[in-house]
Amino acid sequence: MQAVIVIATVRELSNNNRLIELHDFHKSLHTSDLEQLEAAVKALVDREKNTDRPIHILTESAVEQIRTHYASILCSLKTWLCCLDDELANTTVESIETRKLSGAVGYILGAPNRESVKEEHHITMKNFKNGWLVGKIVFNDLYTDFRTPQETAQQTYKDLLMICDSEQEKIYVKQYYNSFMDQAKLEFIKYGDFLKESDIDICSDQSIYKMTYDWDQKKRDQLHYLLVYCFSPFFDFNAYFRIISLHKQSSSLDIVFVAGSNHCWEIKSPLIDTLPGEEVYGKYNDTLPQGFRGLSVDLIYKLFQTESPVKETPCILPNFCTLF
Repeated sequence: MQAVIVIATVRELSNNNRLIELHDFHKSLHTSDLEQLEAAVKALVDREKNTDRPIHILTESAVEQIRTHYASILCSLKTWLCCLDDELANTTVESIETRKLSGAVGYILGAPNRESVKEEHHITMKNFKNGWLVGKIVFNDLYTDFRTPQETAQQTYKDLLMICDSEQEKIYVKQYYNSFMDQAKLEFIKYGDFLKESDIDICSDQSIYKMTYDWDQKKRDQLHYLLVYCFSPFFDFNAYFRIISLHKQSSSLDIVFVAGSNHCWEIKSPLIDTLPGEEVYGKYNDTLPQGFRGLSVDLIYKLFQTESPVKETPCILPNFCTLF
């Protein structure tokens, strides 16, 4: 039986509305977020009682300072599961985050209250040993850091070709690898142009914190999202790789990708093209309104309860939605 690949979107700010200040966003992260998280945990606990079929959940992962403020499925599911009295033997949660330093810089740039992020403040990320001192991160660090995921993606691409079952799959993998990498390069050029307009050398050893401290929020947000666009294609390609590789490893594994809608839309077509889409994906009516703030509690519960269906029963593919 084919593995079910379910893609969900949880709590992502729209690119067009990034100017909403983060403290306003924090105000919205209360009861509904906790209800979403509790629904996911309950679904996984109930699932373990009803089936021994394994589930593998792939997530994004924010820097620790953001994780402590966001009580969302996106950042906190693995932590919450670790706090359960009984381990969930058939549930695996894996962060497939590739954006580390750029995530830390995004945190610095996105803070609406500059006093809340001090120059001597230390930023950490789960599973990343050293972290970063806010005032010591320089523009050249980002230039260097861009090279690392490029090299990683190149190796990932080679690994993905090795597990392809047909020449057609290899054609799709090559096509989408080139697409993701071309996108990253194009956005990095835009990032460089922005720095040039701001009289900053892309390889400068100037502190990002000090250089941007007096910028208005709109300009900081502009730099922040240029970095998001530069580094996100590497995350998207890694998600594409992990889903395909897990699918190839086991036909009795349910795979759930929990991420922002932009990522989900980016990899939906590549996955359906590369894998046998009609066998892997189920159907779901796209009826949720534009601007719907995250998935409903009922949908989240169903999402983590979903198993690979018998032929007569299509699985549930939750709606792709963006937080506006």
